[in-house]
Formats: sequence, C-alpha cells, structure tokens
Amino acid sequence: MIVVLLGVSASGSAACSSDDTTNATTTPLSPKAVVCAARDDLATSVRALTNPSLLVGGKAGVSTAVADVTAKLAALKSAGVTAYATELDAVSTSLAGLSSAASSISGSSLTADAQRVGTAISAVGASVATLGEAIGTDCP
Repeated sequence: MIVVLLGVSASGSAACSSDDTTNATTTPLSPKAVVCAARDDLATSVRALTNPSLLVGGKAGVSTAVADVTAKLAALKSAGVTAYATELDAVSTSLAGLSSAASSISGSSLTADAQRVGTAISAVGASVATLGEAIGTDCP
C-alpha cells in the first residue's frame, strides 16, 4: 500500500514539473516480488495464530484466524508458485487439521480444546516454515 501511495505521489509531482515530456508511471511488482510478499503475508497470518488471546475468542476467534490464514494461502497459490506444490499441499493439509480442531471446540473442556488447537497450530507453523524455506531460495 505504501508503494502505491508513493507511486501516486511521484506521479503527481511529475505532472506538476516543468518537464511536460516525462510522465511518471508506477512499476508493477515482478512475479517474484508478488510471491515473496504473499509468502510474508502468510507467515504474518500464521504468527497471529500464536497469540495467546486467540483461544479467548473461542471457536469464532480461532475460525476467523483460520479463515485469514486460508485467504493468505490462496493468495500465495494464485501468485503462481507451482514449483512448491508439495509444500503447499502440506500447508493445506495442516490447515484442514486446524480447521477441524477449531470446529471441535466445545467449551466443555478448555484444556482439551487448547491442546487440540495448539497441536494443529504447531503443524500449520511447521508446514508454513518448510514452505517459507523452500520459497526463501527465490526471495531476498
């Protein structure tokens, strides 16, 4: 978002300059940069799963966090990272396990709920870390 705003600002400055032959344009992100940004967004979303207050939100809080991670994973997939299909499948599988753990939150046993969700979050974190390492060879 900041890049876009800076690009707009630069464009506005160029339009007001005395050199009418130059028009500033915003350079689109390279496919590699899009993948790297999507990877970083996914990692940030997964880190949010480790927030202790997540379970305070109960089933709805965990489900919202899972939906966010799912959306970030979809964005990464749409960025064209087919070279990492195995790692992406592992993240999808672990995320399905987290979704299942979130759905099974009953509230009758906070300890059991927390253990199931915590184990699933660990699996998501591990699979995202493996994916991040694989993609990391392509990202700065």
